Amino acid sequence: MKVPVFIISFNRLTCLQKLVAWLESAELAEPIIVDNGSTYPPLLDWFDRMRGTIAIHDFKDNYGPYRVWDQRLFEARTSPEQPFYVVTDPDVVPIAECPKDAIPRLVDAWNALRSPKVGLSFRLETIPDTLPSGHDIRAWETRMQSDGVRQPDGAGARALPGCYESMLDTTFQVNHRDMLPPSGGSSGIRLAHPYQADHLGWHLDPHHLSDEERYYWQTASHLASTIHTLRGRGFTGDDGSK
Repeated sequence: MKVPVFIISFNRLTCLQKLVAWLESAELAEPIIVDNGSTYPPLLDWFDRMRGTIAIHDFKDNYGPYRVWDQRLFEARTSPEQPFYVVTDPDVVPIAECPKDAIPRLVDAWNALRSPKVGLSFRLETIPDTLPSGHDIRAWETRMQSDGVRQPDGAGARALPGCYESMLDTTFQVNHRDMLPPSGGSSGIRLAHPYQADHLGWHLDPHHLSDEERYYWQTASHLASTIHTLRGRGFTGDDGSK
């Protein structure tokens, strides 16, 4: 049975296309786009072309990243027989080396460890120095990815990949319909390399924004943490400068 992958969408096209392309060949993946009132014309055009090939749920408001949980969208797509689902932002894209059995392995880890959130880890070495907060992000995430988890006795025929305790938000994580996780960053488990993703929202140079990045910057809410942090440092997003 397929595992629904709820992708929280708002005014981002390029990373969303990359994520959907990866999911199309991933084991058990059923991508479902949950769009929070996007207005970016190239994205809306792509939605029109994709209807009928991928599920797209259109909402008129930018509710933010927690709609799947707050409005319990997962209930219609899961069942007691298949209770798992994935929630992710569109800019969390598995790396080329990430095995296509990532979702089954996340489910294995959830069953063994019973953590509310079990997700992919981040590749940190590709975060560019052009991101003003890049050093801080690498330092924080390195600490988050350092505490190993002992695999329980009798974990099953398939040994779990390496994993560790970490904070997770909406970054490619498996959840169970009967264990609603706390909204926002909260404790969970991440799988180690090669079960990793690039957080493309961090691959940003605020001095040289693409048209898409500029549009997203100008329309994103305060819940877009990277943009919010850069705004706090004086970057405007209008021309990529302070």
